[in-house]
Amino acid sequence: MKFDSKAYETKLIDELDIVLHTKSKDVLSKINTSSQFQDVLKKEFNILFYLVSKNKSTSVLPKKLLAKFNELSKTEFKINEKYKPTDNYQMVDDINYLSIYIKNIFKVNLHDLSKLDTVKVEEQHTTQTRTSSNGSFAANMQNNPFLQAPAQMRLQADIRTGKVYPYKTKPALILNIKKIMIFLLLIFSISLILTGIFMIACVSIKDGIIDKDGQQQTIPTAFSGVMYIVIALFFCYYSYKIYRDVYDNKRTNDCLKYRFDYNSMFFPIFLFVFYVVFDLFYIKYANNVWFFQSFDSFVKANMNVVTQLWGWAVCEIITLVLFAAVVVTIIIAKVYNPKPDTEKLRELLSQYIDEMLRAAGGGF
Repeated sequence: MKFDSKAYETKLIDELDIVLHTKSKDVLSKINTSSQFQDVLKKEFNILFYLVSKNKSTSVLPKKLLAKFNELSKTEFKINEKYKPTDNYQMVDDINYLSIYIKNIFKVNLHDLSKLDTVKVEEQHTTQTRTSSNGSFAANMQNNPFLQAPAQMRLQADIRTGKVYPYKTKPALILNIKKIMIFLLLIFSISLILTGIFMIACVSIKDGIIDKDGQQQTIPTAFSGVMYIVIALFFCYYSYKIYRDVYDNKRTNDCLKYRFDYNSMFFPIFLFVFYVVFDLFYIKYANNVWFFQSFDSFVKANMNVVTQLWGWAVCEIITLVLFAAVVVTIIIAKVYNPKPDTEKLRELLSQYIDEMLRAAGGGF
């Protein structure tokens, strides 16, 4: 998304001008008494003056609007000159939030505030109050399952495409964790692939114990090696997926960028743990192999593949250590993942339902 800072500066000036010069007594009263509304407007002013500074604008309107806000709110708010948005996507979300807030709190579109005179606004407010006391038809419509379902579907679609960011914060720590995870998964996959290659190179191993018939048990390892490589490819894919979510600017989606999707990692982790346990059980118990009870005889029995065996052993140990690091990193990411912004999501659902009602002419 190309960010036009000048266009957003103009948009903010226009919207703040409408809000601060509205004839709606309800809106003006909230500016004076509601700390929540004041906080929303303060954030908008910080963004506005950041854009003014960035664009090197000479307009005096921002200062006049700030003075008007302080007059209406009876405050002495000063711009935070150190304010800097996380990124352009976050700033766009914050700029758009003003119109969402106006819509959900005052039940009117922001740009309609400039078209309403005092009498109309007060009539609208009185009508809303009367409707509320009589059971609130609009409130009933908000709980209508036939409206809730399509609104939920639209919200989920907007979240998937990145149009809506459903979380409270955009933690930079998650970005760093993802960068670490890309590296960990990559070297873990390489180590797992090398383990598989050494197992394939061994083809089979002997347990080093001669039974009463003078025979040694032979355990095939090539198939296990192939399975290790297949499992490693899953982890390679997830390393690429995380890389794409963080670095691919053409498809940047903050929902993917600032949240670690640990649920999708469960399958390859389960596959790895299951197969390692299965493999050890198969080699050690099903074939009655007890490496450390007869280590010398085991080595002597496999002198033809001793290099491959050592390569296998070293890579297996490294792989298990790296796997532990991957699991610990996932746990840390789960702790620091951003929390859902339930209030914002509830307001958006309400907005979507209102839009459907207007489109249908209230015919529900």
